[in-house]
Parts: sequence; C-alpha cells; structure tokens
Amino acid sequence: MRQVNIWYMRIMNIREHPEFKSRPNRPQLILFESPTKALIFLILIFLIQQLDGNVIGPKILGNSIGISAFWILFAILVAGEIFGLVGMVIGVPLFAVIYSIIKENVEYKLREKNLPTDTKDYM
Repeated sequence: MRQVNIWYMRIMNIREHPEFKSRPNRPQLILFESPTKALIFLILIFLIQQLDGNVIGPKILGNSIGISAFWILFAILVAGEIFGLVGMVIGVPLFAVIYSIIKENVEYKLREKNLPTDTKDYM
C-alpha cells in the first residue's frame, strides 16, 4: 500500500508543477477566442477518438490477427469487464486462440460430413 501512495504522490506533484499548471490546453485557448469554436473542437476530437478506437483500430488489428473487428471489440469488452486492465491486454490474443480452436473444430466436423467449410456458402 505504501508503494501505491508514493506513486500517487509523485503523479500529483507532477500535475501540480508550475510548468504543467501554467500552460492552458488547446480547448482552453480556443475558448478564449470563441466558445462555439471550442465546442466544435471538442466534438471533433471526440468523434475522431471514437472512430479511431472503435473502427480503425479494430479493423487494423483484425486484419493482422484474422478475426473481425466485432470480435476484437467483444474480446476487449468482455475480458476487460472480467479481468480489468490485464484482461483488456490479454483479451484479444486469448480470444484469437479460442476462436481458432473452435473454428478448426467446426471445419473438421463439416469436412467429416462432406459439407462446405466456407462461411459464404451458408449466407
């Protein structure tokens, strides 16, 4: 517990350092110019972050792993809910392994029955 308190105090000291306190961030600077421009800026930043986090990131990650963006978001949300931050980190690789095992098992059983294994044949 003492280690946590030390890190907390270090973080708080950094945040209260005059160098960090004296510099306003971009929305504050824009707010001095025009409140509507500041609101538009915040909405735009929010939309870009949502697009990156929910569409672009999972799409890139899905192409490299081989599972769809939906399953990546599903893995991050479920593992994060169950195991917290560690779950968010290990959720996608763990889910990719489980997904590939289940996929191979289903394809094996379909081949045994002489049925097509391609998903598009069933849509």
